[in-house]
Amino acid sequence: MGAFTGKIQQVSASIQQLRDSQDILTSTIHQVSATAQESSAISEEVSATTEEQLKVSESLVTTSDELKQLSEELQDMMKKFQI
Repeated sequence: MGAFTGKIQQVSASIQQLRDSQDILTSTIHQVSATAQESSAISEEVSATTEEQLKVSESLVTTSDELKQLSEELQDMMKKFQI
């Protein structure tokens, strides 16, 4: 009977180790999930910032083109006043 009790204790200890391992695994999975969500949020922020920078760059190109046009017009006007 003592051997049987010993085996039951071993099985019980093994079951507890499995539960402990399962808890660790569950915690690790939650951490990985949280990290993935954070990474996704950061990627979305980077994407939004990139789009904003693209719009600003396009605006700078437009403004630069307008400034070039005005500069050319000014040069043409100045030619009229040269002797």
